[in-house]
Amino acid sequence: MQNRMTMPPYWLFVEMDVTTSPIPPLSSVKQLLGELDEVYHSVATLTVDLERARESLTAVNEHLEAEVGKRTEHLRAALLEADRANRAKTDFLATMSHEIRTPMNGVVGMVELLLLSSLDGQQQQMAQTIHDSAKLLLHIINDILDFSKIEAGKIELETAEFDLNELVDSVVKLLRPKADEQGLQLSIYIDPQINGPIRGDLYRTRQILFNLAGNAIKFTPKRDDGPGCVAIRISCLSDRDEATALLKFDVIDNGIGIAESKLEHLFDRFYQTEQSTTRRFGGSGLGLAICQGLAELMGGEITVTSKYGEGSCFSVILPFELPKKGGAQQSPLAGVKVGIILSDSQLRQDIAEYLGYWQAQVTLIDCPPSHIGSWLKNVETKILIFDQQEHSMLAALIPDHVRLVVLSSDRNETKGLITPRTVAIDNYPLNRARLILAVAICAGRESPEQLPASEEALTGLPVRKAPTVEEAIRQGRLILVAEDNKHNQTVLKMQLAQLGYIAEFFDDGVEALSAWQSGRYGLIMTDCHMPNMDGYELTRQIRKLEKKGHNTIIAITANALRGEAQRCLGAGMDDYITKPATLAKLAQLLDKWLPLDESANSQIDAQSSSGDSVASDESVALLNLSTLNEIIGEDQDMQRNILTQFLQILIECQEQIQSSYSKAMWSELEFLSHRLKSSAVSCGALRLSDCCEQLEHAGEKPDKAQLAELYERFQKTAKLTRDVIEDHLH
Repeated sequence: MQNRMTMPPYWLFVEMDVTTSPIPPLSSVKQLLGELDEVYHSVATLTVDLERARESLTAVNEHLEAEVGKRTEHLRAALLEADRANRAKTDFLATMSHEIRTPMNGVVGMVELLLLSSLDGQQQQMAQTIHDSAKLLLHIINDILDFSKIEAGKIELETAEFDLNELVDSVVKLLRPKADEQGLQLSIYIDPQINGPIRGDLYRTRQILFNLAGNAIKFTPKRDDGPGCVAIRISCLSDRDEATALLKFDVIDNGIGIAESKLEHLFDRFYQTEQSTTRRFGGSGLGLAICQGLAELMGGEITVTSKYGEGSCFSVILPFELPKKGGAQQSPLAGVKVGIILSDSQLRQDIAEYLGYWQAQVTLIDCPPSHIGSWLKNVETKILIFDQQEHSMLAALIPDHVRLVVLSSDRNETKGLITPRTVAIDNYPLNRARLILAVAICAGRESPEQLPASEEALTGLPVRKAPTVEEAIRQGRLILVAEDNKHNQTVLKMQLAQLGYIAEFFDDGVEALSAWQSGRYGLIMTDCHMPNMDGYELTRQIRKLEKKGHNTIIAITANALRGEAQRCLGAGMDDYITKPATLAKLAQLLDKWLPLDESANSQIDAQSSSGDSVASDESVALLNLSTLNEIIGEDQDMQRNILTQFLQILIECQEQIQSSYSKAMWSELEFLSHRLKSSAVSCGALRLSDCCEQLEHAGEKPDKAQLAELYERFQKTAKLTRDVIEDHLH
């Protein structure tokens, strides 16, 4: 020990005071040195232990890092596998969508054509059952596809500007036939504050509203104590001046209702309140789960209140962007005095709110119908709104100076301008835009021709004679169809013929491209998935090669997955239609891109039906009574009154047009031609209406030679029309 430590430590010297303290004994020093040696050895041992612990921790850390690396690699592989599974699921959905919809296209298409053929009562009923079953199956397929996409997180929202009134109208058009079949009153209310475009996902908003309203109709059977009612009411929960608004969609019915104990699980997938519900009403049990998923995805929520046996109210609150409003606009109803006599208090309140928002002066009339005539003589009301079914004899009691807006729930009654002072519109459901327009027409602030035509049911689609290939080529209306499925070719060929079109069919894109280069086609329809060359590549090739203007290309796709539309449009197509393509959808699409010449059709119809026209073959389209019947009905006395009034208008306008032409007052000539055109087409004077339209357009950019020719033709046609009407009246 002396070799390791030959002298005492420094502190011994510091602490000792040699002058006053005795030198410690040697034994004490040795003891102290021994203790220090033990401390030293303890520190050395602790240092070794710490080093070993550090090495052990390092080893543990390295092991953990290796384990984490392995786990991370396993997780990465699992994520890749899940991603591959999701992609496979999406591909499977796309494939199944295509494979299921392709035969469904044949089923629905052929049944619709069958329903338009000559069937006896039992055959018609069986065909209708097939049609309804096919549409139900298609609806279930769509539900399963949508729910799968929501679960897979494949739903992508698309923000676009749209008109909420048009969206609701499109939903109601689809649901109204079922509501009519069940004898239900279907009503609509849209907050007047929502009177401009909004921004959001139009497709998903419509899907939610369609599901909820469809359920309400399904679960509202006929009642013994009054009519079944389904109401769609939309209110704005925010100030219209804000950039974003919360809109509340309430779908209310007085149907079977839901027990309180069942409400908790109502939005679960595949859930039905009772097993008997599925057997009685059908459905997949996915609709409400889809609505909830979509609402939450859009940043909203869905709730329900219900009472068993009394009805339900489903409420959806969704956020929408509100584009900035333009400058203040003059209301078409400002200052118009309107009276309302209706027993339906909710409908009366809604109409009063609409008209008041558009600055009309509204009076709610509460007096017996027999006293209405005398009551109106003492007030300044200019327009009266009433229900045709409630007050069928009311019109005869009303003074001549009062204009009428008649509300009718009878689908068979003619709507529109039915007499010079009466406009008829539907009340269940009441379309807000048509109400405002009807009142504006009665007030003389809008033209009657602004009224939209009545909606045609499936069996009400016009049957037109298809042209020959040569006629279609001359008219620029021959259609090229690329479709590899022979059955689909047959269905589409018959559908097009039903709508007055003719087409040539090719089995793939290669054949179609070769045929297109002949330049004989007015429109191209193509399936997206074909052998040799698909519809996307066909479109790209046509876009590369076209030199003489743009060729309209429409996709026919069986893929219902979201994004297919964007892929079609991205490839250069102009529009698309999803299989199964119903007659109504097909007619709407063709009317948009390749409309038929209605005046030519009227001429053909008149020639093929001697009972629908008057005068000789040369003047068959001078007065078409079919058109007159469609516009004002088949009441002979009413037709005579309308034709007598029109005859007077024709004589006056003819003189005024003659004066304007002689004085070269082209703007006045244009105005008078437009005015007479509107009156002529409303009375079935189709040839005169065409002449007026040509004269009107010629007046916009006057060319004396052209005007002289058109003016001479107008005078001849006007004289012939007057002669035909006078002969008919006498």
